Amino acid sequence: YNTLVVPRGGEYELLLADGTRVWMNSDSHLKYPIMFAGDKREVILSGEAYFDVVKDESAPFIVKTESGKIEVLGTEFNVSAYPDNSYTTTTLVEGSVKIEYKTIDRQDILKPGMQSYYNIKENSSQISYVDTEFNTSWKNKIFSFNDTPLEDLLKIVSRWYNFKYTIKDSSLLSYHFSGELSRKKNLDYLFRVLEEVGIPMEISYKNGTVTLDKK
Repeated sequence: YNTLVVPRGGEYELLLADGTRVWMNSDSHLKYPIMFAGDKREVILSGEAYFDVVKDESAPFIVKTESGKIEVLGTEFNVSAYPDNSYTTTTLVEGSVKIEYKTIDRQDILKPGMQSYYNIKENSSQISYVDTEFNTSWKNKIFSFNDTPLEDLLKIVSRWYNFKYTIKDSSLLSYHFSGELSRKKNLDYLFRVLEEVGIPMEISYKNGTVTLDKK
């Protein structure tokens, strides 16, 4: 097996031995074989990746995460399974996938446009139709947010801009943000946009840590 490590602030596109393409997001790890053999094609993911799987009915493609596994024949889908999140999501763009959870005695079958949201703390899963372009926008170098709490937003962007953060005033946790931002812009631009939409915060940088306090 090889292990691909994509650092914070990085991204990577990988071609597996069977022709499957994988786009890796920041702060992600993928363990995969140099060559696939036998009656299955299995990889192990920590973080986030988009898969465009080559169809092979004799060897299903399996993505294993800490929450369970996703099995497909040929399809395009996104998996977000960061270990510091309280949830794992699987978003299906094309084809079909079967999801087996480690701690839930149930299998979910997704159709195009569906997303599985597995809540690790509550040990529950929910299936819903979503905007797949919104949920895979990172692949096109765009941050997409929909009523996202400030702390969740910081967790997402900190993986790309590679910083730690501290929120001194807990009242800032009540603020949410909706919109799209280019990942090509710098961090100062991001915080300027947040201030312009009405989040009253003061920002300071020191030793790779961003500290946010309320104005």
